[in-house]
Amino acid sequence: MQVALHREASKAAAKMADTASQATVSEQRHEKENARERWILAAKEVLLPATLQAPLALLSPWSSLAGVATAAMPGLPPPPTAMLPPGLQEEEPFAALIFPGFDSGAFIWQITCWQVAEFVFSMWLGHNRANPTPCVLYQLGASWGPALARGQIWRLVTPVMLHANLTHLLFNVFFQLRMGFGMERQFGRDKMMMIYFACGLFGNLMSVAVDPYKLAVGASTAGFGLIGVWLAEILLSWEILGPARERTVIWIVFMMISVTTMSSMTPNMDIFGHFGGALGGFLLSLVISDMKEEDRPEWYSQVRAAAAIGLLFCLSGGLVKAFHVNPTDPIPDCQIFKSLSDVLDMASKTLGSSSHLTAVQ
Repeated sequence: MQVALHREASKAAAKMADTASQATVSEQRHEKENARERWILAAKEVLLPATLQAPLALLSPWSSLAGVATAAMPGLPPPPTAMLPPGLQEEEPFAALIFPGFDSGAFIWQITCWQVAEFVFSMWLGHNRANPTPCVLYQLGASWGPALARGQIWRLVTPVMLHANLTHLLFNVFFQLRMGFGMERQFGRDKMMMIYFACGLFGNLMSVAVDPYKLAVGASTAGFGLIGVWLAEILLSWEILGPARERTVIWIVFMMISVTTMSSMTPNMDIFGHFGGALGGFLLSLVISDMKEEDRPEWYSQVRAAAAIGLLFCLSGGLVKAFHVNPTDPIPDCQIFKSLSDVLDMASKTLGSSSHLTAVQ
């Protein structure tokens, strides 16, 4: 009897031990699953944005100038989500991931929106194989040497707003937004506007001075001007860049390879306009630079003076060539608004006839 009771007690104890062991294993498995879920969530929240940001950061020159320029410093913290309009609570953080320092009120964003609208308008006026026609681009202000030689000076600036095709537009938009927000935060809105349009003017002037028979459009003259500004800042800050020099050189090599590749893929690229915009941005940035005295290199004053002379020489030579040496013919016979003109002419004739009849009566 006692042996039977002892066996029953042993079985019950073994069963309880098994149950406790199974519960422990279940708890451990549950904890592992919870830990795994926490790691996955952390990866989604932290690692994924970082993975997206890392290659894009290599495309930003300001990442190499940390601690040198104001644009390289981290921006102000974003406003709380509750303070943002409902439509921007998700859009602006995503835009800031692609374009660091994104600000919907910045000049570079607003000019980009105008360029997109201008492209849509040019397509509406007339297109061929999803590209605006040359006549449309000419009538909207594309650069054309003979027209400039006849005094149409606005064609030095208006090409910045026009684009030859969608790929051309998207490349320039990404390029200028990627660089522009940090630069505008450094220089301010007014100076950024001046730099942007001055670079575009300088690039278009060099383009038409070298090749007056090229119908040129695109914001890349101004975009390459931003590269020139950045190169000037590297030159002035080289002695205080420190460890960032290596990353800066890598970024320069990357940009040169990208530009060369793009030039080989696009046979009708306006290389002189790009070079002129970059040169204009480089010289202009040196002239208007205002470094602290303790950060200025020994040759700071001499470089600024040389840049001012070079800028004046290039501008005067380009203007003389564009307006006094370049040919004044041919002028394209483009009448994209011909139907509207015919309607206005008919209306004026009808109005004139009715006025004449009234006078006779």
